[in-house]
Amino acid sequence: MSPKLEDLELGGGYQPEVATPPAPRRRGTAFVMTVLQLFVFPLAIVIVSTSLFVGFRWLTYERTSPHDLLQKIRSNRSTSGKWPPSHKARWQAAFELYSKLRDDESARDDPRLAAAVVQTFNQLAPGDSPEIREYLAGIVGLLKAKDGTASLERALDDSDARVRIASANSLRQIGDPRAVPSLIAKLEDDEPFVRKVIAHTLGSLGSAEAIEPLKARLGDPVEDVRWNVALALAVLEDASGIHVIRKMLTRDYMEGVVRTAANSGDGEPDEATVNFAMINAIEGVVALRDASLIPVLEGLSKEDSSVKVQARALRALEELRSEGGAKE
Repeated sequence: MSPKLEDLELGGGYQPEVATPPAPRRRGTAFVMTVLQLFVFPLAIVIVSTSLFVGFRWLTYERTSPHDLLQKIRSNRSTSGKWPPSHKARWQAAFELYSKLRDDESARDDPRLAAAVVQTFNQLAPGDSPEIREYLAGIVGLLKAKDGTASLERALDDSDARVRIASANSLRQIGDPRAVPSLIAKLEDDEPFVRKVIAHTLGSLGSAEAIEPLKARLGDPVEDVRWNVALALAVLEDASGIHVIRKMLTRDYMEGVVRTAANSGDGEPDEATVNFAMINAIEGVVALRDASLIPVLEGLSKEDSSVKVQARALRALEELRSEGGAKE
């Protein structure tokens, strides 16, 4: 049976920071696979305007119930194709509702809320702002509302890439395998970040149906899309992307890619991003139990410049050398 990832609670919500997902156990190994990316954006979803509303959040956080916030979002919906005058208040309410549900698990237990959020998401008009659509898509995922699967599938075709990213991530959180065909179709999305999240979600859902479509994306023109495709295949116990994972274990290569992507010229690449990617590559090796990369891991455990990478490589060697731990 293919391993599945547990749900990823977005680190800091939609804040621009790196988060690591919980690690499910596989053959005694803590396996981690997350969406890799090269910038300072979050691992799944980007809302660049979030910081504008931090002050608003703290002013209203304790005073407004989720149902009250949802009612604000519903109020004065656009029907004319233009944002209504209340757009800012509705956008703030959507942000506040996401933040409240992210931070308070007990608030997600209301069964009426999930149904109401899905209904509101379905009723959004084309003129509603992409920020509102994006937050509501994220809220559907936080609530793990299976009734919202079809709505999120439709939103994978949204004109705004941020909404497509939020919808794909929420489908991962919900874990409904019925979404696999729709997600596969979006592996061809024009936006690389969408393709990264789609690949991650397909790996998380654990469906063998995704293997061949993912293999077809190993030639993606964007480096870190290929990384996510290879790691998703590793989760699905398919070694077709092992050549990509092997490259990810080369620090000089990784630093060069990160430096170029960050447009930093000859400056120093972000070491945390490089280490994060390399550790995920090590996890991919462990998932595949690939003995051919043991010499590479030995080198990393002794010589890599990162203590974290060294430590993870050393643990991986122990796991691969244990009884039944590696395949020749």
